[in-house]
Amino acid sequence: MSLILLSQTTTVSSETKPGQVRLNNNFILKSSVSKGIENLYNLDFDDAKSQFSKAIAADSESPVGYFYTAMIYWERILNNPNDKEAFKLFDEWTSKTIEICQKKIEKNGKDDETLLYLGGSYGFKARKDLTKKSWWPAFWNAKKGRNLLKEAFDMNPQNFDLYLGLGMYDYFLDKMPKIVKFFSFLLSFSGKKELGIEKLHKCATDGKYAKTEAKFVLMSIYTYLEKEYLKALPIALDLKNSYPENPRFYYTTAIILSGMKKWDEALRLADEISSKAEKEEKNFTLNWLPRTNYLRGEIFRGKKDYDEAIKFYNLAINSELSNETWVLPWSHLKIGMIYDTLGQREKARVKYQGVLKLEDVSEENTYVHELAGKYLEKSYSKNETGISD
Repeated sequence: MSLILLSQTTTVSSETKPGQVRLNNNFILKSSVSKGIENLYNLDFDDAKSQFSKAIAADSESPVGYFYTAMIYWERILNNPNDKEAFKLFDEWTSKTIEICQKKIEKNGKDDETLLYLGGSYGFKARKDLTKKSWWPAFWNAKKGRNLLKEAFDMNPQNFDLYLGLGMYDYFLDKMPKIVKFFSFLLSFSGKKELGIEKLHKCATDGKYAKTEAKFVLMSIYTYLEKEYLKALPIALDLKNSYPENPRFYYTTAIILSGMKKWDEALRLADEISSKAEKEEKNFTLNWLPRTNYLRGEIFRGKKDYDEAIKFYNLAINSELSNETWVLPWSHLKIGMIYDTLGQREKARVKYQGVLKLEDVSEENTYVHELAGKYLEKSYSKNETGISD
C-alpha cells in the first residue's frame, strides 16, 4: 500500500514540478529585475549585474535581464562619456537583447513584452548614435524602435512600461536641435511634447520596471528644457531620497532650487556634493568637483553676480578632471552668455568659438554646439528662454 501511495505521490510530483519550476523562475526573474533596478539607480553596478544575471538564469529566453544589463553600461556612459569599455559592453548587450527578442518571436510569435524590449534596444542604439552625431543610423534606429513600441502598444495598451519610450519619442522629436528635426522631417517622423509628457507621467505612476526611468526623464525635462521648477522639485526630491548614493539627483535638485531663486539652499546642496566628493564617499567621485563648480557658476549667474559666476566657471574649466566632459563646453558657453549680457561682444565671440572647437563627448552636449553657433551669429539676450537659460 505504501509503495502504491509513494508511486502516486511521485507521479503527481513529477506532473506538477514543471509548472512549479516556471512559477519559481518567474518569481526569481521579477524579484531580481526589481532589485537590480534599485541597485542601478544607486549606481551599484556590480550588484545590479549580479541581479540581472539571476534574472537571465531564471529565464534565458526572456529579454528583460539582457536589456537591463545593457542599461548598466548606458548609465556608466552617462557618468563617464570616455568609458570605452562601457561603450563596447553596451553594444554587446544591446545586440544580445535584440538577438534574444528575435529568437523568441521566431519561436513563439510576437507579444507586447518582447516588442517592448526589442523597440527599447533600438531606441538605446539611437541614443548612442546621437551622442556620436551619427544622424542617419540614429534616425533609422529610432524609427524602427518607435514602430516596434507602437506595435506593442496596439497589442496591449495596459503595458505601461511602453509609455516611457513612446513618451520620450513624442517629447524629444519636438525639442531636438535643427539638424535632428531636418532628418526627422525627411523620415516623416514627428512628435508632440505635451503628449510625450502625459505618457511619461503615466509610466512614472503605473509602470512596472520603467517608472524610475520615467521619473528621471520627467525631472530632466522639467528642469533643463521646460524650466518648470515647481513640477521638477517633488520628482527630484523623491529620486534623491530614494537613491541617496546617486550624485546626479543631488545635483539636479540644486539646479532646481537655483531656478526657484532659493540660492542659499542651492549653494548648501552644492557644498554637500563637494564635501562628499572630497571625502570620496560612495559614487561621489572626484570628477564631481568641477561639475559642482559649474553648478555654483549657474547659481551665481542666476543671482546676476557675474564676477562670482565667471570665477566658478573658470575653476571648472581649469580642472584637469574637466577634460573631455560636458563641463568644458557648457562652462565656456555660459561665460560667453555673461559677456553678451554685459555688452562685451568680442569676448563672448571668443568663448563661443572655443565651444565649437571642443569635441562633443556626451548626451548632455547634444545642444551645446548648436547654441554656440547661434550666439556666434546673433548675441545672446538675457530675455530669451530656452535650453541655455
